[in-house]
Amino acid sequence: MQQNHNEYTLKGAIEEMLSLYRLSGKVVEKKAIDIFFELIGNTFAPHISDVYIKNKILFVRVLLPSLRNELNYTRTKLLIEINKRLDESVLSNIIFM
Repeated sequence: MQQNHNEYTLKGAIEEMLSLYRLSGKVVEKKAIDIFFELIGNTFAPHISDVYIKNKILFVRVLLPSLRNELNYTRTKLLIEINKRLDESVLSNIIFM
């Protein structure tokens, strides 16, 4: 189906709007945080109090010191898996606080 130059698909219109308002980076960051919670699972999610991304670093505040220690062991694996699922290098590091 041919489209006129002023017709857009819904996906194209949303992507253009996100680009125009400079929100596309925030959408990708939100996806990265969602993937992080998906990877750690429902068992550990209640023990995480705060998660945010700043300068390509995922900061995670963990309530249990033992869980923080275990997550530190899997930091590299989590980082690789998040970036792989997003098909781009969104994160450069993960810091558990």
